Amino acid sequence: MAGRRGTEKRAMDRQALVRLAGPLAVDVSAAAAAEGLTVAAWLRSLAVARIGADVEHVRPSTPRYEPTADLEAISRLQNSQSMLNGAVIQLAKGLRETGSVGHSDIEAVLADLKALRRDLTDFVEKERGRARRRN
Repeated sequence: MAGRRGTEKRAMDRQALVRLAGPLAVDVSAAAAAEGLTVAAWLRSLAVARIGADVEHVRPSTPRYEPTADLEAISRLQNSQSMLNGAVIQLAKGLRETGSVGHSDIEAVLADLKALRRDLTDFVEKERGRARRRN
């Protein structure tokens, strides 16, 4: 293809994967959040400081966005709804095996749950966008 594409245009075109143990990852995330940075930006700033790299070669990351309490509550609801979906699927499996409920009845319930999941996901994405624009 002619021209440069997405990742080829990035100023930072290399990456390093860092695996962290759970407690350390939590501490790193908290330290980054305290400085208003993403984890990647925070680790990058430490690397630059440690090796004395030219700061001009490191563009600042966008500020870390903090979700609102309402958005966090909706996200928890979304997770609970996902667990409910799994439980209903297992229930449906058992009911199908015993012949207690018709296939179409179960599929109708699952379709309703899927629609609810889609609505919650759309809402959360819109709210995240609003929160980012506010920050």
